[in-house]
Amino acid sequence: MAPADLPAAVIDAGQNAIQKLATALDVTGLLALETFVTDDNRLLFNEIAPRPHNSFHWTIEGCANSQFTQLIRAVAGMPLGSTNCYGQWQMDNLLGEDMPRLDELASTSGLHLHLYGKAEAKPGRKMGHTNRQIKPV
Repeated sequence: MAPADLPAAVIDAGQNAIQKLATALDVTGLLALETFVTDDNRLLFNEIAPRPHNSFHWTIEGCANSQFTQLIRAVAGMPLGSTNCYGQWQMDNLLGEDMPRLDELASTSGLHLHLYGKAEAKPGRKMGHTNRQIKPV
């Protein structure tokens, strides 16, 4: 679910961490930081990625400019676009075992289906994702 319902202090801590990391690494473009939040609202850092990251694929429909658009704007020297969010979104990964449900998913009103074009579906293999708005702005 994104944006997550988290206390402002947790969001601020995450934003401060990624800004410091991006500055230290002299990043131009996009830097994703994947974290876990503990029960007592501490951030545990799991992964960084200097590229679009699947944690943010919901931005394709959910934001004024997706992570993909922002990356192109950054490396092309263009100003970044608005990051305004169009409400709260749920993104679900589609694995190989979900492929028999494609017809059902494709006909679900309000569900955005994204397939990655992989030739062979295997159990546990990420084949795509879905996005749906769960709370409007």
